[in-house]
Amino acid sequence: DSADAGHLARELARAVRHNAEFRRGEREIEAPPRTSKYGLVMWSDQDIPGEEYEYLIEDLIPEREAVLIIGETGSGKSFFTIDMALAAARGAPFFGRRVHRPFGVVYCAYESGKGYKNRLKAYRMRQGLDINELPFAVLTSPVDLWSDKVNTPNLISEILWIAQTKFKGIPLGAVVIDTHNMATPGASEVDSKEVSIIRDRYRQIMAATGAGIWIVGHKNAAGKHRGNEQLYKNIETAIDNAAQTEVVDKVVTTKRDAPGR
Repeated sequence: DSADAGHLARELARAVRHNAEFRRGEREIEAPPRTSKYGLVMWSDQDIPGEEYEYLIEDLIPEREAVLIIGETGSGKSFFTIDMALAAARGAPFFGRRVHRPFGVVYCAYESGKGYKNRLKAYRMRQGLDINELPFAVLTSPVDLWSDKVNTPNLISEILWIAQTKFKGIPLGAVVIDTHNMATPGASEVDSKEVSIIRDRYRQIMAATGAGIWIVGHKNAAGKHRGNEQLYKNIETAIDNAAQTEVVDKVVTTKRDAPGR
Protein backbone atom coordinates (compact mmCIF):
# COMPACT_ATOMS: atom_id res chain seq x y z
CA ASP A 1 0.00 0.00 0.00
CA SER A 2 1.01 3.70 -0.04
CA ALA A 3 2.30 3.61 3.58
CA ASP A 4 4.67 0.73 2.80
CA ALA A 5 5.83 2.44 -0.41
CA GLY A 6 6.61 5.66 1.48
CA HIS A 7 8.52 3.70 4.14
CA LEU A 8 10.60 1.90 1.51
CA ALA A 9 11.36 5.18 -0.26
CA ARG A 10 12.58 6.74 3.03
CA GLU A 11 14.75 3.70 3.80
CA LEU A 12 16.23 3.77 0.32
CA ALA A 13 17.04 7.47 0.59
CA ARG A 14 18.66 6.87 4.00
CA ALA A 15 20.76 4.04 2.56
CA VAL A 16 21.87 6.20 -0.39
CA ARG A 17 22.89 9.02 1.96
CA HIS A 18 24.75 6.62 4.24
CA ASN A 19 26.58 5.05 1.31
CA ALA A 20 27.55 8.49 -0.07
CA GLU A 21 28.83 9.63 3.35
CA PHE A 22 30.80 6.40 3.75
CA ARG A 23 32.40 6.77 0.33
CA ARG A 24 33.18 10.44 0.98
CA GLY A 25 34.85 9.54 4.25
CA GLU A 26 36.68 6.72 2.51
CA ARG A 27 38.00 9.14 -0.09
CA GLU A 28 39.08 11.58 2.62
CA ILE A 29 41.03 8.81 4.33
CA GLU A 30 42.58 7.34 1.20
CA ALA A 31 43.37 10.54 -0.71
CA PRO A 32 47.14 11.17 -0.56
CA PRO A 33 48.25 14.56 0.77
CA ARG A 34 49.01 16.94 -2.09
CA THR A 35 52.15 19.04 -2.30
CA SER A 36 52.64 21.97 -4.63
CA LYS A 37 54.52 21.36 -7.85
CA TYR A 38 55.00 25.07 -8.43
CA GLY A 39 56.88 26.38 -5.40
CA LEU A 40 53.88 27.42 -3.29
CA VAL A 41 54.67 29.87 -0.48
CA MET A 42 51.78 30.94 1.75
CA TRP A 43 51.72 34.20 3.67
CA SER A 44 52.15 32.21 6.87
CA ASP A 45 55.29 30.53 5.47
CA GLN A 46 57.42 33.66 5.16
CA ASP A 47 59.46 33.00 8.32
CA ILE A 48 59.94 29.29 7.63
CA PRO A 49 63.46 28.49 6.29
CA GLY A 50 63.40 27.51 2.63
CA GLU A 51 64.94 28.16 -0.76
CA GLU A 52 66.23 31.73 -0.90
CA TYR A 53 69.16 33.58 -2.42
CA GLU A 54 72.57 32.67 -1.09
CA TYR A 55 75.39 35.00 -2.02
CA LEU A 56 78.84 34.26 -3.41
CA ILE A 57 79.79 37.92 -2.99
CA GLU A 58 78.07 39.65 -0.10
CA ASP A 59 74.72 41.19 -1.11
CA LEU A 60 75.85 41.47 -4.73
CA ILE A 61 76.33 38.18 -6.61
CA PRO A 62 73.84 35.39 -5.88
CA GLU A 63 74.87 31.74 -6.02
CA ARG A 64 73.79 29.60 -9.01
CA GLU A 65 71.99 32.51 -10.69
CA ALA A 66 72.40 34.55 -13.86
CA VAL A 67 73.99 37.99 -13.57
CA LEU A 68 73.98 40.62 -16.33
CA ILE A 69 76.86 43.12 -16.40
CA ILE A 70 76.22 45.92 -18.89
CA GLY A 71 77.96 49.08 -19.96
CA GLU A 72 78.79 51.28 -22.90
CA THR A 73 81.85 50.54 -25.03
CA GLY A 74 84.93 51.59 -23.08
CA SER A 75 83.13 51.78 -19.73
CA GLY A 76 85.36 49.08 -18.22
CA LYS A 77 82.76 46.33 -17.89
CA SER A 78 85.21 43.58 -18.86
CA PHE A 79 87.90 44.87 -16.48
CA PHE A 80 85.26 45.13 -13.74
CA THR A 81 84.21 41.53 -14.38
CA ILE A 82 87.77 40.19 -14.45
CA ASP A 83 88.54 42.02 -11.21
CA MET A 84 85.44 40.54 -9.59
CA ALA A 85 86.20 37.03 -10.89
CA LEU A 86 89.79 37.10 -9.64
CA ALA A 87 88.73 38.43 -6.23
CA ALA A 88 86.29 35.52 -6.08
CA ALA A 89 88.97 32.97 -6.98
CA ARG A 90 91.26 34.43 -4.29
CA GLY A 91 88.53 34.78 -1.67
CA ALA A 92 89.46 38.47 -1.39
CA PRO A 93 86.97 41.28 -0.71
CA PHE A 94 85.51 43.00 -3.76
CA PHE A 95 84.65 46.70 -3.39
CA GLY A 96 84.40 46.13 0.35
CA ARG A 97 82.04 43.16 -0.05
CA ARG A 98 83.03 39.85 1.48
CA VAL A 99 83.56 36.81 -0.72
CA HIS A 100 81.99 34.11 1.43
CA ARG A 101 84.41 31.44 0.21
CA PRO A 102 86.83 31.16 -2.75
CA PHE A 103 85.24 29.63 -5.83
CA GLY A 104 86.31 28.67 -9.30
CA VAL A 105 85.62 30.78 -12.38
CA VAL A 106 85.77 29.80 -16.05
CA TYR A 107 86.01 32.98 -18.12
CA CYS A 108 84.86 32.59 -21.75
CA ALA A 109 86.72 35.38 -23.53
CA TYR A 110 84.87 35.90 -26.77
CA GLU A 111 86.59 39.27 -27.24
CA SER A 112 90.37 39.81 -27.31
CA GLY A 113 91.14 36.34 -26.03
CA LYS A 114 94.83 36.59 -26.91
CA GLY A 115 95.24 39.62 -24.66
CA TYR A 116 94.14 37.95 -21.44
CA LYS A 117 97.61 36.83 -20.36
CA ASN A 118 98.68 40.47 -20.29
CA ARG A 119 95.60 41.38 -18.24
CA LEU A 120 96.37 38.61 -15.75
CA LYS A 121 100.01 39.69 -15.49
CA ALA A 122 98.93 43.27 -14.83
CA TYR A 123 96.55 42.12 -12.10
CA ARG A 124 99.28 39.99 -10.52
CA MET A 125 101.70 42.92 -10.48
CA ARG A 126 99.10 45.32 -9.11
CA GLN A 127 98.07 42.96 -6.31
CA GLY A 128 101.62 41.78 -5.54
CA LEU A 129 100.70 38.12 -6.08
CA ASP A 130 102.92 35.17 -6.85
CA ILE A 131 102.32 32.66 -9.61
CA ASN A 132 100.65 30.09 -7.37
CA GLU A 133 97.60 28.54 -8.94
CA LEU A 134 94.15 30.09 -8.56
CA PRO A 135 90.89 28.40 -9.56
CA PHE A 136 90.57 30.79 -12.48
CA ALA A 137 90.64 29.73 -16.13
CA VAL A 138 90.24 31.66 -19.39
CA LEU A 139 88.98 30.07 -22.58
CA THR A 140 90.54 32.22 -25.27
CA SER A 141 88.63 30.56 -28.13
CA PRO A 142 85.31 29.23 -26.80
CA VAL A 143 82.64 27.97 -29.21
CA ASP A 144 79.74 30.21 -30.20
CA LEU A 145 76.42 29.44 -28.56
CA TRP A 146 74.15 30.10 -31.51
CA SER A 147 75.21 28.60 -34.84
CA ASP A 148 74.95 24.95 -33.75
CA LYS A 149 73.06 23.60 -30.75
CA VAL A 150 75.77 20.97 -30.11
CA ASN A 151 78.18 23.77 -29.24
CA THR A 152 76.50 24.28 -25.88
CA PRO A 153 77.11 20.72 -24.61
CA ASN A 154 80.64 20.91 -26.04
CA LEU A 155 81.32 24.05 -24.01
CA ILE A 156 79.74 22.45 -20.93
CA SER A 157 82.04 19.44 -21.33
CA GLU A 158 85.09 21.71 -21.45
CA ILE A 159 83.97 23.66 -18.38
CA LEU A 160 83.33 20.50 -16.36
CA TRP A 161 86.72 19.09 -17.34
CA ILE A 162 88.43 22.28 -16.13
CA ALA A 163 86.47 22.33 -12.88
CA GLN A 164 87.16 18.67 -12.13
CA THR A 165 90.86 18.53 -13.09
CA LYS A 166 92.30 22.04 -12.66
CA PHE A 167 90.65 23.58 -9.61
CA LYS A 168 91.93 21.11 -6.99
CA GLY A 169 88.64 20.59 -5.20
CA ILE A 170 87.53 24.22 -5.12
CA PRO A 171 83.95 24.27 -6.41
CA LEU A 172 83.04 26.07 -9.60
CA GLY A 173 81.01 29.17 -8.83
CA ALA A 174 80.71 31.13 -12.06
CA VAL A 175 80.97 30.88 -15.83
CA VAL A 176 81.56 34.25 -17.53
CA ILE A 177 80.32 35.03 -21.06
CA ASP A 178 82.18 38.09 -22.38
CA THR A 179 80.32 39.32 -24.36
CA HIS A 180 76.78 38.13 -25.04
CA ASN A 181 76.86 39.58 -28.55
CA MET A 182 80.17 37.92 -29.49
CA ALA A 183 79.05 34.60 -27.99
CA THR A 184 76.00 34.50 -30.24
CA PRO A 185 77.19 35.66 -33.70
CA GLY A 186 74.40 35.80 -36.27
CA ALA A 187 71.60 35.75 -33.71
CA SER A 188 69.14 38.61 -33.60
CA GLU A 189 69.36 40.82 -30.55
CA VAL A 190 65.67 41.79 -30.84
CA ASP A 191 63.83 38.66 -32.02
CA SER A 192 62.05 37.19 -28.98
CA LYS A 193 62.21 33.62 -30.23
CA GLU A 194 65.97 33.72 -30.87
CA VAL A 195 66.69 35.43 -27.55
CA SER A 196 64.59 32.75 -25.80
CA ILE A 197 66.70 30.01 -27.39
CA ILE A 198 69.89 31.69 -26.19
CA ARG A 199 68.47 32.10 -22.69
CA ASP A 200 67.68 28.39 -22.68
CA ARG A 201 71.30 27.61 -23.59
CA TYR A 202 72.51 29.76 -20.72
CA ARG A 203 70.19 27.79 -18.43
CA GLN A 204 71.66 24.55 -19.75
CA ILE A 205 75.14 25.73 -18.75
CA MET A 206 73.97 26.61 -15.23
CA ALA A 207 72.05 23.36 -14.79
CA ALA A 208 74.93 21.17 -15.99
CA THR A 209 77.73 22.94 -14.11
CA GLY A 210 75.87 23.97 -10.95
CA ALA A 211 77.42 27.42 -11.35
CA GLY A 212 76.02 30.87 -11.94
CA ILE A 213 76.50 32.53 -15.30
CA TRP A 214 77.77 36.11 -15.61
CA ILE A 215 76.85 37.67 -18.95
CA VAL A 216 78.69 40.80 -20.09
CA GLY A 217 76.50 42.89 -22.40
CA HIS A 218 76.31 46.24 -24.15
CA LYS A 219 74.12 49.28 -23.69
CA ASN A 220 72.38 51.13 -26.50
CA ALA A 221 72.52 54.83 -27.37
CA ALA A 222 69.73 55.51 -24.89
CA GLY A 223 71.84 54.07 -22.06
CA LYS A 224 69.73 50.93 -21.64
CA HIS A 225 70.50 47.26 -22.21
CA ARG A 226 70.92 46.68 -25.93
CA GLY A 227 68.55 44.29 -27.67
CA ASN A 228 65.44 42.42 -26.58
CA GLU A 229 64.51 43.38 -23.03
CA GLN A 230 63.54 39.83 -22.02
CA LEU A 231 67.20 39.04 -21.33
CA TYR A 232 67.48 42.06 -19.01
CA LYS A 233 64.07 41.69 -17.36
CA ASN A 234 64.35 37.95 -16.70
CA ILE A 235 67.63 38.24 -14.81
CA GLU A 236 67.35 39.19 -11.16
CA THR A 237 70.79 40.82 -10.80
CA ALA A 238 72.05 43.45 -13.25
CA ILE A 239 75.15 45.59 -12.73
CA ASP A 240 75.41 48.82 -14.75
CA ASN A 241 78.95 50.01 -15.48
CA ALA A 242 79.37 53.65 -16.38
CA ALA A 243 82.32 56.00 -16.60
CA GLN A 244 82.46 58.66 -13.89
CA THR A 245 81.72 62.20 -15.04
CA GLU A 246 82.54 65.68 -13.86
CA VAL A 247 81.43 69.19 -14.78
CA VAL A 248 84.11 71.33 -16.42
CA ASP A 249 83.11 74.84 -17.52
CA LYS A 250 79.44 73.86 -17.17
CA VAL A 251 79.96 70.90 -19.51
CA VAL A 252 79.57 67.30 -18.33
CA THR A 253 82.68 65.37 -19.33
CA THR A 254 84.12 61.95 -18.62
CA LYS A 255 86.69 61.86 -15.84
CA ARG A 256 90.16 60.88 -16.98
CA ASP A 257 93.39 60.05 -15.18
CA ALA A 258 96.78 61.71 -15.78
CA PRO A 259 97.59 59.67 -18.94
CA GLY A 260 94.15 60.54 -20.31
CA ARG A 261 92.53 57.16 -19.80
